[in-house]
Amino acid sequence: MAGSNERAVAFLLRQRTGRGRWEDFDTLAGASTHWVTAYVALALAQTGDPRALAAAHDAWSRLRRRRWRSAGWAFNGKVPPDADSTVWVMHLAAALDARIGRRTRRFLARHLTPAGALATYADAGRIRVFTKLQGHSFAGWCGPHTCVTAAGAGLASLPGRERALEFLRAAQRPDGDWRAYWWESPYYATTLAAEALADAGAPGDDARVQRAARWTVGMVEGWGAAGASPFDQALALRTLLLAPETLPLAGRVLDTLTQGQHADGSWTPSARLRIPPPQVTEPEAYTAWVEGGRGGGSVQVDPRACFTTATVLHALCAAERRRAAPPSGSAARAPARR
Repeated sequence: MAGSNERAVAFLLRQRTGRGRWEDFDTLAGASTHWVTAYVALALAQTGDPRALAAAHDAWSRLRRRRWRSAGWAFNGKVPPDADSTVWVMHLAAALDARIGRRTRRFLARHLTPAGALATYADAGRIRVFTKLQGHSFAGWCGPHTCVTAAGAGLASLPGRERALEFLRAAQRPDGDWRAYWWESPYYATTLAAEALADAGAPGDDARVQRAARWTVGMVEGWGAAGASPFDQALALRTLLLAPETLPLAGRVLDTLTQGQHADGSWTPSARLRIPPPQVTEPEAYTAWVEGGRGGGSVQVDPRACFTTATVLHALCAAERRRAAPPSGSAARAPARR
């Protein structure tokens, strides 16, 4: 597995642009830079590799300088700041023991809905002006997003974290999974929510994590000969690592995942980002998706393979930590976030 990690790190370092950032997902607003850079740098920071850590610190330094106009970060430098991008930058800062100021925490607090969920945009004002969709509803983009909440709840420094965790506890579906707003994959929100609850460790959370792991087992067993995408495999692996009884299956998923790595160190782009029209509050019920589109109502993958490869690298690092952890009868805990 160490060889896979090293090749993935080398690939991601080669994908860094001359501006010291990573880019992926080509939309009408351009490619993502802030969000993708934070996400990739976080995966690199997990490795402990000196070159990867240096790149992660450099990314944080650049992102910190890019924040001068706002308390939060955005999809890229043109789009108004949002909670999701800001959460991933905060994860990067936490991994590097860097300080996040009170302005940023206040920014995120404004995105907490009465139900305890995080909305990507607190209100439609600036994003409506940016998209030039005057008169359109933005109820979807400004509504409660389970995937954003799950990412945020993994941060100990998240304002209103206990409310976010309570939202996730209530939002778990009967089968044990959670569904995302911005992602076609059912594994994305499930993995992040299960990791956040495993880290919180409140009464009943172990049972919720185990339900998520059992749901993942059922999904993995139904993949068939074709298997699943590297993105889904990586996320499923992280959930399986959270419960002792699903560790044997985690080992099989890990083997499949490492065998799918390309010679250049990457994995096939397969992070299927969906962009619901801004008025759509229930993307599962929306049917007019445009494959490979760039605007509202579209689904696309990461063409540069940065997001998928970073997701797999994060999962490989989680597997290494789990293997190195002392034997325990309790579920493996995600590393504490700040």
